[in-house]
Amino acid sequence: MRCLRRWVTLAFSAQITLLLIQSTVSSAAPLGKGGPAASSELVPTRFSLDFIGMHTLSPTRHWPAVPFASVRPAGVSWGALEPSKGQYDWHSLDSWVAQSQLHHVNLDYVFVNTPAWASTRPNEPCIGKKMGCAAPPNPADLEEFVTTLVTRYKGKISSYELWNEPNGSGFWTGTPKQMAELAARIYPLIKSIDPAAIVTTPAVSSSGWPLSHDQWLDQYLAAQLTSGSVLQVVTDPQKADAVLTDHVGQSFEQSLADLYNTRPPASDKEAERTDENGNTFTRSGMQGQRGRGNIFLVNRKTHDVVWSFFEAPGDKTPSGMRRTAAKISSKLAQSIKGK
Repeated sequence: MRCLRRWVTLAFSAQITLLLIQSTVSSAAPLGKGGPAASSELVPTRFSLDFIGMHTLSPTRHWPAVPFASVRPAGVSWGALEPSKGQYDWHSLDSWVAQSQLHHVNLDYVFVNTPAWASTRPNEPCIGKKMGCAAPPNPADLEEFVTTLVTRYKGKISSYELWNEPNGSGFWTGTPKQMAELAARIYPLIKSIDPAAIVTTPAVSSSGWPLSHDQWLDQYLAAQLTSGSVLQVVTDPQKADAVLTDHVGQSFEQSLADLYNTRPPASDKEAERTDENGNTFTRSGMQGQRGRGNIFLVNRKTHDVVWSFFEAPGDKTPSGMRRTAAKISSKLAQSIKGK
């Protein structure tokens, strides 16, 4: 671990930045066995109504005739339900809840529209000629609203989406990091009141601006990973000093070559490299290592593996992803400190 501490310490003095590369093909091959990775296969799944959701305008006038499993209500944003601090108007959401139960479908609530009184920028224009609704809210006000909402509808609302289209400036003018910080507050709050409720990540839009859906989500997940201030994560490859990846080998080398417009090495004859101080580094292309749960930290310029860790794959829910990211971040922080 001495070489890791030395390299990371030097990198931190230059404000280290980190790039994340994840394989698109998973393999059950044991670590270090090499060989080609198995390609992902489509698993036949019986289609059901669980795949069908609806978004309609009125629970009484526009209820669809076709069968479906879940509905997203309209007209029940935070701003509509609590137009003044502590003053609630539940009639619209009560109607949606009653109709969803009558038709035996799940009700999916979406957080959106910060009330002007709770906004950190109440004079900022937003969608629908409103003011302040896209700015980050005061966290305490949001927590109070969430507590009241989830307590009232415990067992009646099936899921909560943490924000609507946050990569669209009409709905959210805060940063992905600010949204991640809100999520860190809201998720445990909802689960503490209604453990059976599903809490999802913010739903990005494919037509969002100023950030595309993939760019925004990259930054959101990066904020989750670096919540402990271990490393700074960037989405611009040119600004990265190191790469955090779940695979090494030729496919990884090809990924770097594609990102940086360079030619990947034809072969990797060196199994290890020793620097001038006697520290030994593994080369990233050495064995073509890949396996679910393996994490590697690679020096972007030299392609040396300076740190690795195994975290058994968990579920892919937002809570599962947060737990995995927290474990990796914590373990890396301990390694940097030599613990």
